[in-house]
Amino acid sequence: MEIFGTYTKTIFRNEVDGFTIFKFRLSKPIIDNPLTEVTCKGNMQSALLCTPMRLSGKILHDDYGSTFVIEKAEPFSDSESVTIEYLSSKLFCGIAETTAARIVAVSGPDIFTYVQQEDAREELLKIKGMTEEKVDSLIDLVCHSKFQKEILDYITVYGGNFSQAENLFDAYGVNALEYLKAKPYEIGDFVDLPFQICDCIAKENGIKYDDITRIKALILNVIKRCYYSGGDMYVPLERVFRGVEYTAKNLSAFPGNPISCGLIVAALGEMKKIVSEVKLNNDMTDIPDIRYYLKRAFFDEKSVADNVKRLQRCRTNLNIESECAATIAENKLGIKYSDTQKSCFKFLESSGIKIITGGPGTGKSTVINGLIYAYTAVYPDNSIGIMAPTGRAAQRISEITGREAGTIHRSLNILPYGNDMIDSAYDADYPADLIIIDEASMVDTSLMALLLKSLKSSSLVIFCGDIDQLPSVGAGNVLHELIASQKIETVQLDTNFRQKDKSTIIDNALKVNAGEIDLNTDVSFQIIECDSEEEIKRVVTKEFINIYDTNHPYDIQVLSSTRKGQAGIYSLNKSIQNIINDRKTVTAHANSKFRLKDKIMTTHNNYDIGYFNGDVGIIDDADEENVYVKFLKEEIAIPKKCVQDMELAYACTIHKSQGSEYDTVIIALPAQPSVMLRRNLIYTAITRAKQRILIVAQKGCINQSIITAVDNCRKSALCEKIRIGA
Repeated sequence: MEIFGTYTKTIFRNEVDGFTIFKFRLSKPIIDNPLTEVTCKGNMQSALLCTPMRLSGKILHDDYGSTFVIEKAEPFSDSESVTIEYLSSKLFCGIAETTAARIVAVSGPDIFTYVQQEDAREELLKIKGMTEEKVDSLIDLVCHSKFQKEILDYITVYGGNFSQAENLFDAYGVNALEYLKAKPYEIGDFVDLPFQICDCIAKENGIKYDDITRIKALILNVIKRCYYSGGDMYVPLERVFRGVEYTAKNLSAFPGNPISCGLIVAALGEMKKIVSEVKLNNDMTDIPDIRYYLKRAFFDEKSVADNVKRLQRCRTNLNIESECAATIAENKLGIKYSDTQKSCFKFLESSGIKIITGGPGTGKSTVINGLIYAYTAVYPDNSIGIMAPTGRAAQRISEITGREAGTIHRSLNILPYGNDMIDSAYDADYPADLIIIDEASMVDTSLMALLLKSLKSSSLVIFCGDIDQLPSVGAGNVLHELIASQKIETVQLDTNFRQKDKSTIIDNALKVNAGEIDLNTDVSFQIIECDSEEEIKRVVTKEFINIYDTNHPYDIQVLSSTRKGQAGIYSLNKSIQNIINDRKTVTAHANSKFRLKDKIMTTHNNYDIGYFNGDVGIIDDADEENVYVKFLKEEIAIPKKCVQDMELAYACTIHKSQGSEYDTVIIALPAQPSVMLRRNLIYTAITRAKQRILIVAQKGCINQSIITAVDNCRKSALCEKIRIGA
C-alpha cells in the first residue's frame, strides 16, 4: 500500500544505515482508519525527512500498536496544501505562505518533478517575491532529497551505505553520480569510499583493469592500509608489489587480472599523493631501498626529525646543579631517591629533549614530581606545561603533580581541517619553559610533529613513558625511535619500588615482560580459564555486575583483546548494558544503542565540537538534536549526527585503555591468531590495574600471549633521520 504526507518527529535514527522510526502526518487518510498521524520505520536518507513523501509498504500490528513498515520512500506530494506548507517552512528562508501558494499554482503539487524541467528556473523567476537567490536555493534544496536518493540507490548495489551517499552529495551536489562514474577512484578517495566499491563502479563504466588510474588506486589503497591499520610510516617497494597483488586478487572487481610489476613501477612514478625516499643499503651494493610514504606521513616524520635536531642543537645550560636539585626534591617530598632516579635530575642542567622510561612501579611519576619541584625552586617565574595524549592520562598526572594538566590537543589548541589535525595555534612559541609529556609511548608521529613544532628552541622537554607497552594507535613508534637514535639523554628506571608492598600485579607484569609464564595468583590477581568465548562472556558480565558502582563508573573497566566475537567489546558492552542500565534509549548507531547514564568513549577527533579519540564520559541528557556527555572536566553537546563517533565503554580494547588506570580491571582474552596475542598486549592490560586483576581467558591464551615476543616492526625511518646530521 501507499501513504502520502510529511515527516513530523524522529523517534529513533541510526545515522550509519539510515534506519529511522518517525512520526508521519498523512495528507489523506488511510482507508478504514481515522488516524491523521502514523508511526513509520525503515531505512531513510536524512534529506527525505524534510520533504513530503510517498511511502510504500505495509502496516504491522503488534503489542505496541500499528507501525507502517517502509519498503520504498521517495519525495512526492499529491496535495497542494502539503506542498505550500513544505515551501513556506523554515527550510526555505524568505518564502512566505502567499509566495509558496503562487509557486504551487505554477508547479502543481509535485514540486520535485517540476524543478527538474528545463524552464523551471525561468518560470519561477517570474513569480512575485522570488529573487534569483531564492529560486536557486529552492531548486537546490528540493533536488537535494531526490538526487541524494539516486546516489544511495546506486551505491547500495555495491555495498555502499547512507552516510557514504550523504558524503558524496555534500561534496559534489547534483553532479555526484556523474563525477563518481567518470572518476570513481579519485572521487572515492576524496569521500573515503572503499576501494572495492570504486572498483565495481569503474568496471561497470568501462574502465579497464590495467588503467593507470586503477593501478594508482590499488597502490594508494595498499599504502593507506599500512599507514592507518598497520601503523607503518612507509611501505617498501616489495611490500607494495605484494599488497597490490593481494588486493587485485581478493578485493577486486577484476579478480582474474593481475597487475605486472612494470605497471606498478610506472604508476608509482606518476603519483602525486605519495612521496618516495631512497636509502642505499649498507651492504655496499648499489641496490636501492625505496620507501613509499603518504605525503602527510613523509612530512610528519621529517618534521619530527627536524624539530628534534632544532631543540637538541639549541640546548643551553640552566642554572641548576643536579645534586642540589635532587636534594630539594627529596626534602620537599620527604623521600629518598635511588641512584638511577637521581640521575634524572641531570636533565635539569640544560634545555633540549630528555626521556624517562620504565615499567610500572619504577617511580616515573615520583621523579617527575621531584623534577617539577626542583625546577620551580630555581626558576619560580618560569612556566611549566604538563600534557598527556588522553583526558584520563592528563587527569592522572594532574592528580600526581597537583598542577593543571591538559591533553596535547587542547594544550596546543590544535586547529581542525575537517576531522584531521592541520596545525597548532603555536609556531615555535608555546609559552612554557619546561614541558612534561606523560604516557609518551601513546603519541603518534602526526601528533608529535605538531607538538615539537610548537615548542620554542629554549624549551626543556621531558618525555615520560613505558616503551614495553603497545605502540600508539596512530602510525609510527616515536618514543622507541627517539631512544634508539641515541641522540637523546635517556634514563631507564628498572627498580620496582612497589614490590616492597608485595604487589602481585606489578610482580606479574614484570614476569610477563620477561616472558615468564609462572604467574602468581592471590586475591588481587586471579585467572579463570574458559572453554569458549560464550563462557568468557558469561563470566566477565557476571563479575562486572557484582563490582560495578554507578556512583563510581570509572573504578572498574573490562578490557578485551578484540572488538568482534562473543568475547569482543561489542558483545560484552551489550551484555553488560542490558543488565545494568534499563533507562530509555536516546540514540544509536550500527554497533550500539545509547541510554541515559551509559558510559561511552569517543572514537574520533572532532576539533570543532571539542572531543577527541579516547575521551570517556557519561551520557547525562539528550534532546532531539544532541546527546549531552559529561566528560572529566566539562559537559559537551554531541550532535546526534555524530553518534557514530561514540561507542559504549563498559568494555574497551586494550589499545584504547593506554594512559588510564582503574582500581579493578577484568581482561577478556579469547583465542585469536598469534599475531594478536602478544606479550605487550597482556602487559599493557595488566599494568592498567591498581588494586585487582581478573583475567578471563580461553585455555592456553595467556601462555600464548606471554611467549610471543614482540619486535618493534613498524616501518619508520625516524631514528636514522635524527641521526643524520645531528
